[in-house]
Amino acid sequence: MRQWSFYIRHSLRDLRRNGSRTAFALFCIATGVAAVVALRSLALMIGDELTTNLAEINRGDIRVAASDDLNPRYYDRATGGDYVFTEAGVNALRDWAADENVEIQFASALNFIQILPVNEDGTYRRPFSVVALLIEPDKWPFYGVVFSSQPAVMPLKDLFPANTRSIVISERAARDNGLQVGDEVRVGGAEEPFTISALIPDETESSILLRNGPAGFLGFIYFPLEQGAEIGVDPLPDTAYIKLPLGRSIERVDDSLTARFGDDVSRLTTRELEEQNQETADLINELILVMGLSSILIGGIGIINTMQVIVGRRTLEIAVLKTLGLKAWRVTILFMVEAGFMGLFGGLIGVIAGIILSYFVRDVGEDVLNTSLSWRAYPEAWFSGLTLGVIITLVFGFLPTLNAGQVRPATVLRPNEIKLPSAGLVRTLTALIVMIIVFGLTLNVIVSGRLELSFGAALGLGGFIVGLFSGVMLSNRGIIQPVRDEDAASIAQRGAIILPNTVAGLMLVTFSAVRFFADLHIPSMLHYGLPVLTGILLYSGISRLTRSRPEVALQIARIARQLILWGGAVILGLLVGGGLFVLISSLYAVLYPDGDASTTLQIAGVICFGIGAICTFVFRLRGSSAAGMVGLALVTAAVLSVIGFGVGDLLKAVFDGTRFWSEVKTVSVGVIVVEIITLAFAAAFVVMYGVVWLVGKTPNLGNVDVKLALRNLSTRKPRTASTMLGLIVGVGALSLITLTTSAVTSVLETRLETNAGGNVFILTRDLNTAESVKKRLESRIQGVKSFSQFQFYTGRIILVNGEEPEIRGFESGDAADGNRAEFGRVENEEGIGFGFSTIDPRTNQLQFEMKKGRFFTADDVGKPYLVLREPFPGSFNDQLGLEVGSTITWLMKPPPSSGKEDFELTFTVIGIIDRDSEQFGAGDALQVPPGVVPDYMPPDSIFTIADIEDAYVDEAMVEFAQVSNVLAIELDFIVQLVERLLDQLAAIPTLVAILALVSGIAIIANTVALDTQERRRQIGIMKAVGLKGYRVLGQIMFENALIGFVAGLIGVLIGVIAVLLVGVLGEAETVKQALHLEPAFYLIGMAVAVSLLATLISAWTAARESPMEVLRYE
Repeated sequence: MRQWSFYIRHSLRDLRRNGSRTAFALFCIATGVAAVVALRSLALMIGDELTTNLAEINRGDIRVAASDDLNPRYYDRATGGDYVFTEAGVNALRDWAADENVEIQFASALNFIQILPVNEDGTYRRPFSVVALLIEPDKWPFYGVVFSSQPAVMPLKDLFPANTRSIVISERAARDNGLQVGDEVRVGGAEEPFTISALIPDETESSILLRNGPAGFLGFIYFPLEQGAEIGVDPLPDTAYIKLPLGRSIERVDDSLTARFGDDVSRLTTRELEEQNQETADLINELILVMGLSSILIGGIGIINTMQVIVGRRTLEIAVLKTLGLKAWRVTILFMVEAGFMGLFGGLIGVIAGIILSYFVRDVGEDVLNTSLSWRAYPEAWFSGLTLGVIITLVFGFLPTLNAGQVRPATVLRPNEIKLPSAGLVRTLTALIVMIIVFGLTLNVIVSGRLELSFGAALGLGGFIVGLFSGVMLSNRGIIQPVRDEDAASIAQRGAIILPNTVAGLMLVTFSAVRFFADLHIPSMLHYGLPVLTGILLYSGISRLTRSRPEVALQIARIARQLILWGGAVILGLLVGGGLFVLISSLYAVLYPDGDASTTLQIAGVICFGIGAICTFVFRLRGSSAAGMVGLALVTAAVLSVIGFGVGDLLKAVFDGTRFWSEVKTVSVGVIVVEIITLAFAAAFVVMYGVVWLVGKTPNLGNVDVKLALRNLSTRKPRTASTMLGLIVGVGALSLITLTTSAVTSVLETRLETNAGGNVFILTRDLNTAESVKKRLESRIQGVKSFSQFQFYTGRIILVNGEEPEIRGFESGDAADGNRAEFGRVENEEGIGFGFSTIDPRTNQLQFEMKKGRFFTADDVGKPYLVLREPFPGSFNDQLGLEVGSTITWLMKPPPSSGKEDFELTFTVIGIIDRDSEQFGAGDALQVPPGVVPDYMPPDSIFTIADIEDAYVDEAMVEFAQVSNVLAIELDFIVQLVERLLDQLAAIPTLVAILALVSGIAIIANTVALDTQERRRQIGIMKAVGLKGYRVLGQIMFENALIGFVAGLIGVLIGVIAVLLVGVLGEAETVKQALHLEPAFYLIGMAVAVSLLATLISAWTAARESPMEVLRYE
């Protein structure tokens, strides 16, 4: 107990004495913890919103949707193709509600409609689109109350005065289009205008939780359901909402509903909604927490650097303590206690900062969900942040504390020759394994149940990591140095160790490759036993030879060394040549997507092979240290990884099916994730280390300050590399989001403008209205260059080339209660839901470029032919596997009112349109000629695309807005809608990236502070010989500005690479249009600016310090 009292008092005293180092370490920890607390609080706010007020979200205790699962008398297809309740269906539901003594109301939720503002002089302004919610104002909604915000706060039932033509519009729709209460508008092509009687807050219906489609983006209007015909909408509801008396069992009422209307009736109860939303809330919570871990892990880099400096500057103190009798393990405990206090104090500061930050972060969640979130205290967020802060600090501070335990007492006798010893191979590997296990167990709490991975994979990856680090460390110890004759005694066992391991490792890897790639079964005894037995026999035989014949030992050691060196050189040569070939082939595919690449790539392959061969010899002859390190690391990694997989297979054979094995598999998930992250981090660190090395070789141009700055960077490569890595995470994430969003928008806009075939899209609900639109385009609207019209039908694909289709991702799944699938295939129904369009070749004005086959001609009208657009790899159409000559069969379901039975349509593919040819919307993927679908089968929608001169677009939009059942959308509006959607989706990732960048700033500030403390002696000497303080500060700022510039450049390159991979950009011209470099320059400038700011804050005091003061204590 007295020892622990000493540990605590000594640690607290040291933290107090080293105030500046402690402050920056606490800052690193606090920034990460604050990010975790704020993000976790945001996730819990969203979870509360999802799982509370369920009846309000569901708009009732039970929600029933119209579908073809009902009695055919109770549903029908609206003119837009959606299912609606017939009058008989409404009456049947009302009768059932009366029998069950429950309340019921009806609504038509998803109707897109156009609003045409009317000026005071009777002229019209530009029309706009909204979502029309047709409701029963006296009842809507059952739970919660809708109040107007203007002209006064009034309930919804009072906003539709009798004998008036009034509508209620959302604040967004009014704000975006310059409308206010009292203005007149024409709605849905109605002749008589309506008066806006009130404005409604956006969150009333715009929340994503309410599933009202794009109401949050477009805005919405309220209108009485029974008067729907006045604005061109069927006055038939698509949804019924049921409210139960207090205390009634939802399950019993649900059973009564299914007993009356069938088990397959499409419905959603609050209990089922709670299960869905709870699962969503858990997923959001885990996802945001994982994203937040990036910030606290970046803070861990600062902990490593700080603890290294603390141990390094207290080496003499440690030597004194060990001279007085303190054991090495007690020294390690002493520093671990100090790291624990750092984690605790930094975590507490971070929790307080996170609580404050969570209040402001709430706005981001509200923007994403389009709803208000309630802020409150979340102790679980505080606890998770504090716990992670302490764990991260202890784990990242573990290795430096092991170094502290290895300081020798004799250091007291040589205080001017202090050098921090290494922890040793065994201790370092132990620390690495402990880190992986601790992080794995921590992460397993988050990802448990989401993934299922084998324990053998955990052991195999663990063996690979241990082998990789072991090989690097053994290489650094000189195990692959040249073998000299006079060293025969010291290296007698080197060949006896390396050669058997190399042979056994090659055998293990060969057997594993044959087993995996050739799919051949190799018995486990042969797979693992033969290499191990071979290695043992070789070791035994070589050991005897080395004892009796030293010259044989020398030759064996030299042979083993050459195997390692040449193996590493070949691998490095393959990496250079293969990487160059992949780069050339990728660039060729982007620049010449339709070119014949066979000859060019063959020549490139020969050239790259030659370059790789030259690099192999260069690495062997001039870079033997690198070749040896790579060869030894990969040999040990391969051997230990295969052994790990083998042990995993053995344990599985023994314990499979037991509870122990089930628990082990569960734990292995988090461990495997951490192992993958460790490998990625190690690879990134190696790359950053190489970048720092290259930066250190930059010409100094004869400038002394630049020369000193570059030398300082080169002397602390590991710390500089880790600092750059922390900054790159934040800048790279922002670059990824910014550039990718910009690229997606630009590509979409470019493709729409060049390939859409027009700039105005007109959606109509029936054939008569479509004919009216066609006549206006032909005669009344000026500036029409061309237009095309097609009809869109939906059915179920049941056969492709005579066989049932199997499409990845389109499988049966439950929506509300297992009766409907959320996507694709529907339970109890054959086939996969998908649509096709009809286009008349006699009037079509689009000129398609054909990849294969031909397009329709006038003679094809009425024939069962099909033309498809060339699909993207992996897409639904690509998985159908359609080629010219293929057949595809749809099952079509006519509306019940037609009185017709279901029927099948089989089409033969006669052509494939080039992917980049002009298009008329998403519905042109599969096209058939008119006259094939019977007249009693109405289309789901009718699209018209028109190319109108820009000067006449406004006039055309006004003209279409005056036609009932017409929705006209301009091309620019679609692009703006996508931009708004992308901004909304990117809000939370952007927030995470900014928090990671803040953590990166903390790392830079910490690194600069540690660096200036380590260089106090150097700074004092420079100032003593006459160097001004501003030049010292300038050197330090130049060093870190260079770090910020390189980190920003690499981070931006991550975003640029992502842009090049966005959706298969294809042509070089498209790449130029998608790649916007303005944000990239801003991000690089921001990285440099934050680096300079952090440097200025940390180094200002050190640069102004008196040289006498420094030299007195240094």
